[in-house]
Amino acid sequence: MEFIDGDLILYLSCEVNELIESWLEISEGEFSALGIVEEVEKGFLVKEIFLPEQNCSNADTVIEPEAVAKLLLELEKAGYDTSQLRFWFHSHAQMEVFWSKTDLETISLLANDSYFISMVANKRGEYLVRVDIYHPCELHFDEVPVKVQIPTLGLKELAQELFFQRVQTQTLPAYQDIYPEVYYYDEFLEDWWEEERRFKDGFHPTKRDF
Repeated sequence: MEFIDGDLILYLSCEVNELIESWLEISEGEFSALGIVEEVEKGFLVKEIFLPEQNCSNADTVIEPEAVAKLLLELEKAGYDTSQLRFWFHSHAQMEVFWSKTDLETISLLANDSYFISMVANKRGEYLVRVDIYHPCELHFDEVPVKVQIPTLGLKELAQELFFQRVQTQTLPAYQDIYPEVYYYDEFLEDWWEEERRFKDGFHPTKRDF
């Protein structure tokens, strides 16, 4: 993977974005979710997200190892490549978004031989994303922008066909060709106002013929 600092983007599929927003809306405290990630141009795409069993409060979220193991088993049975489970989402409920000491400890525990993506959000719609890359060298990107991936529905050819069938475009003469005297008078006024502006700014225009 090759990234230039400042170009890295995290994309969420429409489904992932809607699930996150829905969970944030109904949650009363913090919660966590894990997602399947795919490398794309200039960043990563979270394709799907899963909500494991967990115990939460308004100040923390705890996923027991047994719950993670259960989720991995379910995903493997469903045919998912669990090595792509490289996204951790969690909420801060009503609090500000930041990386708490517990968050940073969790991120360290999730370190692997490639990369991992973490996202924290709150009920006000604020979010923070970081990408930790571990190979071939260790890099950390914080405040990574998030975009929702809008799927292409394959309607471009149909749209073009309908447009050319039903829209007739006529090329009209240019404005200056119809009203040359008005066009050049407008041009004179623009030049005059420009000279006035330059004079007020301390510039003295040279004599010219209009």
